[in-house]
Amino acid sequence: MEALREVPRAGVEDSRVRDDPDRRLPGLPDGRRGFRDPATHGVSIVLAYPFLRLRYTNLVLGTLIFAAGQYVLAHDLVSENYWLLPFGVVPEGVIMPDYRPLLPWFGVVLIGLFFGNAIYADCRRPSSLPNKAPLAARPLIPLGRNSLFIYLVHQPIVIALLALSGVISVNFL
Repeated sequence: MEALREVPRAGVEDSRVRDDPDRRLPGLPDGRRGFRDPATHGVSIVLAYPFLRLRYTNLVLGTLIFAAGQYVLAHDLVSENYWLLPFGVVPEGVIMPDYRPLLPWFGVVLIGLFFGNAIYADCRRPSSLPNKAPLAARPLIPLGRNSLFIYLVHQPIVIALLALSGVISVNFL
């Protein structure tokens, strides 16, 4: 197994990425996609279950996990081992726009659990919070209640609009 190594921070305009057309395509070299947003959400939900009733432990662990993730991101650690993708270690030159590793994002989940437990301590809405949404926010309520449907439908709509406007070509048939 190749050891982790740090690479100089170069951003998207790195010459290795710019000059190699295969490396400019999103995803892994074999066409698979890496640890994307839905995977991070799903794994975080499963991993968070044992932490549901912990209070200050969630705050401490969440902060440590978030800090560890920031360290990995700041030092651009790379490895050719794809099993490290969930922890923020990406193979060199791979571009994944919707990549969200567990480090630091599971830390954010644990910090959210801490605040949820603090605000809803006895599993009830605090009386200090209003029962109704502010008047200006009420038009947004249907969006929140139908967020999964919106998430599933928005991508085909965006692709169709981009194809109709000529920005992309969809010659896959």
